[in-house]
Amino acid sequence: MGWTFTAVTIAWVFFRADSIAIALEYLTHSLQSMAELPSRPSLSLMFFITGLISLDYCSRNAPRTPFQMPSRWLRWPLYFGIAFVVMQRFSNSSQLPLFPILMRQFGINFALFTIFAIGGLICIGLIAQLHPRLENGIFAKAGSYGHTHLRISDFIETAESNSFEILHLGSSTCYRGINPAPFANLGHPSFNLCSSSQSFFNSRYLLEWGQKLNPKIRAVTVDVYPAIWHSNGTESSRDLIVNQDHTRRIAFQKMAWATGDPFNAVLAAYFGIKRAFIPLTGLPKQQDEYNKGGFTFSNRKPIGELNCDTLHSTPFRNSRVGIPIHQKKRAKRTEFNSS
Repeated sequence: MGWTFTAVTIAWVFFRADSIAIALEYLTHSLQSMAELPSRPSLSLMFFITGLISLDYCSRNAPRTPFQMPSRWLRWPLYFGIAFVVMQRFSNSSQLPLFPILMRQFGINFALFTIFAIGGLICIGLIAQLHPRLENGIFAKAGSYGHTHLRISDFIETAESNSFEILHLGSSTCYRGINPAPFANLGHPSFNLCSSSQSFFNSRYLLEWGQKLNPKIRAVTVDVYPAIWHSNGTESSRDLIVNQDHTRRIAFQKMAWATGDPFNAVLAAYFGIKRAFIPLTGLPKQQDEYNKGGFTFSNRKPIGELNCDTLHSTPFRNSRVGIPIHQKKRAKRTEFNSS
């Protein structure tokens, strides 16, 4: 990794220089300045070098996250603090400090970019209100598949009344396969908060949100579906952002930003503001039936009829493991009769 960083740094000198001659002159002066280091370095320089070596040793197993801190609000200030020390150390003390100059210009550019980006998004959002097709093309088209709009509203109403103690989380196989009714009959009311393509990433934010609304949750069931174990949760996040009226809630905003997808963040901001003033209406009807408690009952037409008279007897295939020797021939001759 060190060689790669060195090669990229030198290559950037040639990339940014006006000519090869200027790039070579810059590299030459850099090497000359390294030869002019003091023979007796100061104590502060020794502490600085020791700190860099310690940081490199701590990050030997995880170079991208050298500080394994649970909160980014502690980790990032530490990173900026190290950058501040480095820039202040190598800035020319006889002139204006380098760090304030760079940060001042960076702050101006960042502020201008932020204002321009927010203004542009507001203009795009206003344009999208002119016609639903514009909104569908620019942002996303809301749908009713899986009844996300009914499930989220039902969950908020049920959770605020603390009327369930078991929470079901998972993908579409869960909201179509786990019916809360039998749990209620056994005296353990539950709610099915599953959604389409919901991964462990999405389940985590929904669980934290559910615990805040209903502190009396005693148990949680999680759908075990290996196909989405490694999903980053982007698809489910968009479903939970676009297809319901409570996108402005902090749980969905945090989920959208945590995916690391800029478009998800834009969708969360846009639909969070819009749904606060314009509820979701005009969704297409689904063949499936939504039952209170989060369960979706699938209505499907029969494929066809099966006549038992057309079935024929087939040989019974049994494993030979554990069958005595004198019974193996009998197992081969055993037949299954359809009657």
